[in-house]
Amino acid sequence: MNIRERQLEDLDSVRALLEAAGLPANGLERTDGWVAEENGRLLGHVALERTGDAAVLRSLVVATADQGRGLGRRLMDQAERGAGNLTLLLRTLSIGPWAQRRGYERARPDQIPESLRATTEFEGSLCSGYPAYIKAVASVGPVPACGSLMTQAVAELAAISAAMAASCEPCFKFHYDRARKLRVSREDIRTAVNVGLSVKSAPHRKVVETADRYLASDVPVGDAPSSCCAP
Repeated sequence: MNIRERQLEDLDSVRALLEAAGLPANGLERTDGWVAEENGRLLGHVALERTGDAAVLRSLVVATADQGRGLGRRLMDQAERGAGNLTLLLRTLSIGPWAQRRGYERARPDQIPESLRATTEFEGSLCSGYPAYIKAVASVGPVPACGSLMTQAVAELAAISAAMAASCEPCFKFHYDRARKLRVSREDIRTAVNVGLSVKSAPHRKVVETADRYLASDVPVGDAPSSCCAP
């Protein structure tokens, strides 16, 4: 059994696990997640919905047949490592005492970071009656060596920048589609496009500057590289 980052192709199986456990699957595309997998079968899942300085820990589920193996604890450990130094909040009707044994405290409304109120867990009546538990940064500890900022969404933005720099239209279309499925905003995609265009234009600017300098001065004949990129 291993725990790995959730991939796009896992979402249908994760939704099935959550629905079987009576848990909401709304907003998964706004999260980063991890799955427990064994022999090609998903046994469990956990996710984080980040908001900058805090994150909601949500969608923790273990298949009924695989409960009692410590998978919930391992998934929770992974999510907490993935959160790094973010303040964590979870809303639950069932695992409150267990969460408290892990260092979470029952949260008062004034303890909930304002940024978290824009997350899926606070939208409408989805989890409005669920108690909230919070774990402050000091309790989570330092960012572990395995922590990473390279989420699926960030990877897709990097790929979009690379596609623009390489003038690869199929690449752009492919990664744009994946980014939108992850709910990446058009504003963020536009920023990635502009970064790629800047990278692409840098060599052009440099050679134009060199040509202008050569043409504006009397550069000695023979003052050239020993070879050219042309065949």
